Amino acid sequence: MRSASKVFSPVSADNDQDLVRIVSDIVGKITGIQLGTREANMVKSRLSTRMSELGLTSPHDYLRHLDANRVSESSALVSLLTTHHTYFFREYAQFDYLIASGLNQIIQAAKLDGRKHLRIWSMACSRGQEVYSLAMFFSHHLKAIDETITFEILGTDVDPESVAIAKNGVYRWEEVKGIPSIYAAGHWARGVGEISEFVKAKPSIKSPCRFEVMNLLDLKAIDGAPQRTFDLIFCRNVFIYFELEKIKSITEAIIKRLTPGGIFNIGLS
Repeated sequence: MRSASKVFSPVSADNDQDLVRIVSDIVGKITGIQLGTREANMVKSRLSTRMSELGLTSPHDYLRHLDANRVSESSALVSLLTTHHTYFFREYAQFDYLIASGLNQIIQAAKLDGRKHLRIWSMACSRGQEVYSLAMFFSHHLKAIDETITFEILGTDVDPESVAIAKNGVYRWEEVKGIPSIYAAGHWARGVGEISEFVKAKPSIKSPCRFEVMNLLDLKAIDGAPQRTFDLIFCRNVFIYFELEKIKSITEAIIKRLTPGGIFNIGLS
């Protein structure tokens, strides 16, 4: 994540509208996400909740708190205002595409490269549902295609809180029970007693996955790591929040990380 000290300077706010604008600008400079007029009510609502948690009652008081706690509060704002709406096997049509042809394409490309190990990257992975969906998917289908093929998945997100949740691999039973049984079977341990409404990812799908905090605006920082190339990259429903210039630069950086014959999936939106 970009340093908060580089994007934030003391300012003042006389009303809620000023505060929304200032906070949206701070989050935008850190993450590249554009929070404009359409998102103003969402920003205002979530800021109101945050201020209540902190025991603050005015925009001026909150900005004083933000100025005194730049790094920690800027990180809290990123967690607060980045979208976390996702679910397991979202936009299944793209998984259908992988079943129909995409999976065989990346396997053959890897074999031509002398590899029997696939590398997958889930960008802006939020709280990990996409990563574990991919882990279940590959675990099931690789057994049918070639049991000697192995895989690893990297999940990255700008929000440290989301990454921590993903690493933990614990979700509500309500989220997991709708996963098709061919994918879910044997991969989740349900709690008992007071934690019976929660499930935890088993090592069968957790071991191939790792998670890191990463900002899409800073992808050039990994350009010096030639080993970090990927056969399949998911970056879905993210670009709708970015300006065209940033979309272009991010896409160029992503393509550099794609192996020959690899697949780059963007969202249906």
